[in-house]
Amino acid sequence: MFSFRTTPFLSQPDYVLRTGRLALLTNQCSWHPESGEYLFETLAKRKKLKRLLTPEHGLFGELQDQVKLDDVSAYSTLTGSDVEFISLYGSNETSLSAAKNYLTDIDALVIE
Repeated sequence: MFSFRTTPFLSQPDYVLRTGRLALLTNQCSWHPESGEYLFETLAKRKKLKRLLTPEHGLFGELQDQVKLDDVSAYSTLTGSDVEFISLYGSNETSLSAAKNYLTDIDALVIE
């Protein structure tokens, strides 16, 4: 049997990933079966996650194709912290990319 040996994201030696203020662009695929958590939950518990950017279809793929997501307040209960949730698929064209102010106060953007 062949297997790949990888360094888990949270065990990376990168100083910024371990100690910095992070933004995360992710969806439901960032589930870790061993911890039983989503990556955003783990980072929020470690007080590293400042902002979570959600793609089209919502954080859990719960929205149909081309359904706009303007109100992300339902997600704020998931982390129990001060994580800001931002939809990258809202009603206006500017919502389709991360605004500069979403990225200036973070140390790294992680796309998972």
